Amino acid sequence: MLLLAIGLCVPLGVRFKETSGDWYYMMRPPAPPILAGVGVLFFLLAMFMLLFRRGVRPPDRGDPSSRGLLGLSNKRVAPPPDHMKEEVEEELPAEAEDTVAAAAAAAALAREHHAKDILKEASPGPAPVPPPPPGPHAAEYPMPSAEVLAALRQGTVIPAHPLTLNQNRELDERRMRALTRYYLASGAGGVAVAVHTTQFDLRKPKHNLLKPVLRMVKSEVGAFEKASGQAMIKVAGICGDTRQAMTEATLARDLGFDAGLLNLSDVAPNATEFELMEHCKHVAHAIPIFGFYLQPAIGGRELPYSFWRMLAEIPNVIAIKIAAFNRYQTLDVMRAVADAGRAIGDDQSHPIAMYTGNDDNIVDDLLGEWTFDVNGRMVTHRIVGGLLGHWACWTRSSVDVFHSLKKVNQNGSIPMASVLLNRQVTDMNAAIFDAANNFKGCIPGIHEVLRRQGLLDNTLCLDGNLHLSPGQADEITRVCRAYPHLVDDEFVAQHRDEWLR
Repeated sequence: MLLLAIGLCVPLGVRFKETSGDWYYMMRPPAPPILAGVGVLFFLLAMFMLLFRRGVRPPDRGDPSSRGLLGLSNKRVAPPPDHMKEEVEEELPAEAEDTVAAAAAAAALAREHHAKDILKEASPGPAPVPPPPPGPHAAEYPMPSAEVLAALRQGTVIPAHPLTLNQNRELDERRMRALTRYYLASGAGGVAVAVHTTQFDLRKPKHNLLKPVLRMVKSEVGAFEKASGQAMIKVAGICGDTRQAMTEATLARDLGFDAGLLNLSDVAPNATEFELMEHCKHVAHAIPIFGFYLQPAIGGRELPYSFWRMLAEIPNVIAIKIAAFNRYQTLDVMRAVADAGRAIGDDQSHPIAMYTGNDDNIVDDLLGEWTFDVNGRMVTHRIVGGLLGHWACWTRSSVDVFHSLKKVNQNGSIPMASVLLNRQVTDMNAAIFDAANNFKGCIPGIHEVLRRQGLLDNTLCLDGNLHLSPGQADEITRVCRAYPHLVDDEFVAQHRDEWLR
């Protein structure tokens, strides 16, 4: 078409320049006006076909209100056919049936199976049922008890529970229960299980340990709550794609866990922020969410400010653990929550409790305030507690450190002793987490401390390739000698037999 238009326009005349520099026109017989008009018409038609050859109208870029936070169009894609939904629903586990979570999971899985084809063939059609409206009291989003929420927002120590194995790499129930008792007796405000420190491999079918471990820890915590009258924060790790995450969230909720620490590392690596957010919303219908920024060195993914800003709008995101090991990314999360109006120091009724998982800056994270300008208003923010693998050993000393830092914050000034303490704790963490070898021996390092105290009898992991790195044991010995005020060997020795009963 384009060539034809040019050809029809040629009779209008062509300008040439001779080598002598003189100009002249080589005239041709004048074209009828109708010929020139046809040429212009074909040219416009050719340009239109080049721009819109697929017959798809370009997105409306003129109205900012028609676009979401990420620049995505708010127009909805037509839902998958009913028979597709039925096929996915039949594959859902029985434990997730007859719940709002099951319906959400079915829709999510249908989109996952057919998203690429649907997006290619997208055309206007009936919009799916919108999600429940956001708000702190949306009935569609479960919430923990008022006692648990109050304890979470006040701030506390939450150890990341290790997995105990015997010499055959099978679950050692006696020592697993002993560890839970140790954490509760040390003054921890809760426990987190089925998380990285518990070893993600416990979910593999050949081990099938997720449900037994969750049930075991919950029973010990429940017994402690009954005896003490104190509500403990019970956090279960949630992993996998939407199907697996929904199954795990439903299981944890049914067993009595208060929140799910949502790990996004196993969601499709090329998933967009919108797709990750849809995943989070589906899980939120099954269990309150404990957000989780896991550092890439141990399987996490980088998540920008825009992701955390959207996550903070989910009503039952009750806490976020920042384990990015990166000060810039830590600031992204803190600022996003403040901008969403859900900072602990802000004057509103449903704040998100911020917890550190930055093992390289535990003390520093827990000291002082974070201040952000939100639409011309200064908002004060704070990291109130920690959910840490470091706190899975030397727990009694960690609880003492935590309470001393709370007193420092109440005094309003940070003494030099607290700055020194931050460096000492980081040095200890470098030894047990094997920072020199890119954290390869972090789980065996925790096991080694517990083994030396007699709470474990080995450092075995489900993955036979995980073990102490060369020189790591010597580093653990060094930091224990250098900072005796940060270990709790005497406390463990006094109560070990009682916990191992």
